[in-house]
Amino acid sequence: MSAPRALVCSHYIPQPDLDSYSRRLHHLVGCLRDAGWEVSCVARSPRGEELHGRRLRAAGVAVAAGFAGHADNVRRAALEAPCALALLGFWNFAEPLVRLLREISPATRLVVDSGDLHFLREARRLLRGAPRSLDLLPPDFGTAMAREIGVYHAADAVLTVSAKEADLVADLIGDRRRVHVVPDGEDLAPSPLGPAERRGLFFVGNFEHPPNEEALRFLCGAVLPRLGPGLLSAHPLFVAGSNLTDGVRALAAATGGVRLVGWVPRVEPYFERVRVSLLPVLHGAGTKRKLIQALATGTPTVSTTVGIEGFAIGDGDGVLVADDPLSFAEAVARLLTDDVLWTSVAGRARERVLRDHSGAVVRDRFLAAVAAVCGAGPGTGVVAVPPERPVADPAIPVELPAGTMRRPGPRATERPEISVVIPTRDRAALLDESLASLAAQEDVAGCYEVIVVDDGSTDETAAVCRRWAERLPLEVVGSPPAGIAAAKNLGVAAASAPIVLFFDDDDVAAPDLLARHLAAHRRHPLEQVAVLGHTDWAPRLEVTEVMRYVTEIGCYLFGYPHLRDGGRYDWRFFWGGRSSCKRSLLVAAGGFRRMFTFGSEDIEAAYRMSRWLAWHRSPGGTAPADAVGLVVVYDRGARQQVIRALTYDDFCRRCERQGVSQWQFAGVSTDPVVAEWCGTVDAVRRWEAVRDELPGRVARVRELEAEVGAGHVDPARRAELHRLYGWTFDAFKLKGIVTAAEHGAS
Repeated sequence: MSAPRALVCSHYIPQPDLDSYSRRLHHLVGCLRDAGWEVSCVARSPRGEELHGRRLRAAGVAVAAGFAGHADNVRRAALEAPCALALLGFWNFAEPLVRLLREISPATRLVVDSGDLHFLREARRLLRGAPRSLDLLPPDFGTAMAREIGVYHAADAVLTVSAKEADLVADLIGDRRRVHVVPDGEDLAPSPLGPAERRGLFFVGNFEHPPNEEALRFLCGAVLPRLGPGLLSAHPLFVAGSNLTDGVRALAAATGGVRLVGWVPRVEPYFERVRVSLLPVLHGAGTKRKLIQALATGTPTVSTTVGIEGFAIGDGDGVLVADDPLSFAEAVARLLTDDVLWTSVAGRARERVLRDHSGAVVRDRFLAAVAAVCGAGPGTGVVAVPPERPVADPAIPVELPAGTMRRPGPRATERPEISVVIPTRDRAALLDESLASLAAQEDVAGCYEVIVVDDGSTDETAAVCRRWAERLPLEVVGSPPAGIAAAKNLGVAAASAPIVLFFDDDDVAAPDLLARHLAAHRRHPLEQVAVLGHTDWAPRLEVTEVMRYVTEIGCYLFGYPHLRDGGRYDWRFFWGGRSSCKRSLLVAAGGFRRMFTFGSEDIEAAYRMSRWLAWHRSPGGTAPADAVGLVVVYDRGARQQVIRALTYDDFCRRCERQGVSQWQFAGVSTDPVVAEWCGTVDAVRRWEAVRDELPGRVARVRELEAEVGAGHVDPARRAELHRLYGWTFDAFKLKGIVTAAEHGAS
């Protein structure tokens, strides 16, 4: 089978040293090439064609030559061979091409990469500082905005750089399925230099983009004079960027302490050596790549609120935020003179930004968006190939199997509204605290029941349950050890409420946890809606570096930093132990596969619930996936806490066991989306590439953990530790996958 072909159309040929958007496009072209696509680039402007066109051709990317007319070049490139995908940069360049490509290549999926929302940036420019009165936006603004939204609506998919702009586009076009967040990304090494070894301030921008010149005027006219000649003599401002205007040159010449650098092929050497990066943007939209570059190299930044928009960071997360000239100047002065503050801010810079803006994150999100749109019909988001018919796998027993021990407790009502299912084995002390928290629930008296499934415990679990049966509507179901999936099925079989909440035996519930889950289901009564609650570490625990990493940074255990309160997510977010769903749907879909003894049983069951809905609620499975599939609503206020600490060794073992379950999951589905989630594609080759290095890297983790535990907080060492955490956890998952593939899973 020949490789799929993509057509990339933009103003300039993708070139990483020109401006932020061209750098972004260059990265996306590389992602397509690495994924096996044939790529052709067509640019409106010939600028950079000689050098960068030659480089692209050497990398196997076709580049349109001649530049007689942009539309003619696009037509010629599209007609040379069928294109599965056309990636169109910016709405105004895309507008005429949408009509052209729909006419000459109707099968091509059209993806508009917004870069930023032009109408948002322009509205802010026109309204910033203006008096509060009517008629400030001219008629041509409305016309341009209507055209921009029209382009997004006409496309098969729209890419945005932030979740905030994705939500805005989705609201305007009325279709969240066609909007995908693909952030800007950078893979830059951290600077080895500490504060004492750095000198100067740094501002970078393409001055063809008006907000950059406005920002520099604000900086030179209102901020730098407040710093005084002494600080500026020690730390001059270096200004780099392409397309210098006469106004920028005159401004630099008239301002003391400013050194105009102009265009540079690479900005990394400046970010690595300067003391502070400056981002005094006053209006704009999208996200600022210069902030990613600064924080990725570990360089603290002073920014305005507009400058950090779209990032999951706040004041102090590698950046100090100030919007008025005095506050901005004070923040700059503090970072120039206070080494302790500088080190503290710098220490949080890299880890915060790379969790959402590394090259790997961008690649995965972009290719996921491409995979989604290329499986859909033009402008519809409807899956063209019906999902495979769900295979019957009745896992939940209609009646509890013979030999199952069942001790019904007192029920407050004949028909509770929510059943809490707790699978457990040999965790009596932890279970005791869990049941205590459920006995203290508020505003749900008579509305709930608790079902403890004792999966073959040999400790004091039975005694703990007997004590709490006097104070809780508690039922105990016991069976020989069979694993978490079988235990959950027994709990669902015993449950009598229409809503089932799965709760971990090492968690404690906030007093309103059950009330929050019930309220969420009342707001979302459809059978297809599940609810995901929020889990924190219990305050009494010492949150170690590895515990913080797996929950807040690497998000290996939960991924709450990426979720929006009230947001709607798919089956991949039905996280066991903190999610509730309609019992009827779970039973209809077959419940949990008994083969899963640890991990993935929740996500696999959620996937089957989605598949069951798609098949049974839509003839042939042709309805949009989010119209009939499982929807998981995140309620940040439905809180519970983990009361058991974990160590690095604990989590390595967990990752290896998780790898086994992911291999099992991938083995019961032919859906490539499942294989991608499970990480089983090419696992043997990837494991062989890391196997020999794993022991040495584990040993290095232990060395660095000892340093951090002893109070040493060198930012470079901590960043190294975090990289090694992610590397080793991924390696142990691969080990589990490959072991299961070679020897089977028990």
